[in-house]
Amino acid sequence: MNKLIMTAGVAAFLSIPASYAQSAANPKYPQQEPATQQTDQMDHRKMAEDEFKSLDQNSDGKITQQEIPSGSPVAAQFDQLDANKDGSLSKREFAKHHEQMGK
Repeated sequence: MNKLIMTAGVAAFLSIPASYAQSAANPKYPQQEPATQQTDQMDHRKMAEDEFKSLDQNSDGKITQQEIPSGSPVAAQFDQLDANKDGSLSKREFAKHHEQMGK
C-alpha cells in the first residue's frame, strides 16, 4: 500500500512541469511578465521626451503655447503646467504633466 501511494505521489509530482508547459504553450492564454513600477516610469519618461521633442518645433528646449496644437490636452492645461509662469514649458514642467497622467 505504501509503495502504491508513493508511486502515485511521484507520478503526480512529475506531471506538474508537463501540465505547466502545456498551459504556457497555449496561445489562448499568452504569458506576460508583470509590469514593474520602474518599467512604467521609464516608459513615461520616454513618452514625455518624445512628445516634448515633437512639440518643440524650434528645438530651443522649451515649448510655448504657439507650438502646441489647439486640440492638444497640453494646450488646455498650459497655464497649470507653466509652474514658473514664464510663458513656456521646460522639460521638467512637461514631464510633470506625464507623471500626472500616469497616476
